Amino acid sequence: MQSIGNLTQRFVLRAQTSSLKSELVELSQEVATGQTSDKARFLSGDFNAIADLQHSLKRLESYRLVAAETKLALDTAGGALSTLYSFSSNLAEKLPLLSETGTNIAVNAIAAEGLQAFQGAVSALNSNTAGRSVFGGAQFDQPVLAPSDEILTAVREQIEAVATPAEYIQSLDDWFSAPGGGFETVAYLGSDNFSEPVNVGDDVSVGFDLKADQSGIRKVLRDFAAIALVADPAFGFSDADKTQIFETMLPELADSRNTLIDMQAQLGVSQEYLETAIATNEAGRLATESAIADLLSVDPFETATRLENVSTQMEGIYLVTARLNQMSLMDYLS
Repeated sequence: MQSIGNLTQRFVLRAQTSSLKSELVELSQEVATGQTSDKARFLSGDFNAIADLQHSLKRLESYRLVAAETKLALDTAGGALSTLYSFSSNLAEKLPLLSETGTNIAVNAIAAEGLQAFQGAVSALNSNTAGRSVFGGAQFDQPVLAPSDEILTAVREQIEAVATPAEYIQSLDDWFSAPGGGFETVAYLGSDNFSEPVNVGDDVSVGFDLKADQSGIRKVLRDFAAIALVADPAFGFSDADKTQIFETMLPELADSRNTLIDMQAQLGVSQEYLETAIATNEAGRLATESAIADLLSVDPFETATRLENVSTQMEGIYLVTARLNQMSLMDYLS
């Protein structure tokens, strides 16, 4: 039979073993990570400093997400402006072909190129990121421009009575540029206001001051429309008229490209400013994480020593327990 003393000793050893096992797990974790496994005990219940740091970390994470969305929008806008520039350059290269090729063939080919450029430009300006239109200003939950075929149909209906190349260019200019004209009432679906600047850091905000109804973009679209519609039989232009229109458009295309370059430069300033903010936030995040780690870091030598002591105690308890079990078995067999 087991004595009362042996039973009591077993209960004591079992309790000690459970406590040491828990401590062994905690110390093993601390040795592996270098961080305390019991924040409340380690900080003596004072969480003020670490709470402030964790709040800063959440704020920096919020800035990171906003900055990432803003970067995507700016990059998308830059891509759209590059697309418009490429279409304009391509048309500028094709217009001189009129003097080298049969007039009708060249006119139809270049008009087709103009149509493609107009359609491509509308598609690029209707770009969106995460469901938000890029060139719509404060109105970002719908396309910025009406479909290209609807716009060209409205343009054609408005200017079909023109009789000369000069009237054709002027009528197109009025449709796209005049306040309250066709562009504003038919083509543009965005807001009159720019979107609000977004905070991407402490006291740092980035604005996006490009919209599809700005004069420079309207002029690019007008250039493409002028080239796309010139071969339309409804206008009845002669070959000489068509050639005159194309010759007029050549310097206009160059002027539009210069405007696009200015817009890209303006966009580049915002992109550079944003990249600086992103780098600053990342440095702040790393510094904050390091500060949190320092607050919760344990002395590696002291922790390793404690772990070794606990392991030694565990070994001693196992030896005693084994001895007790052996004695009890012999008593039972006797």
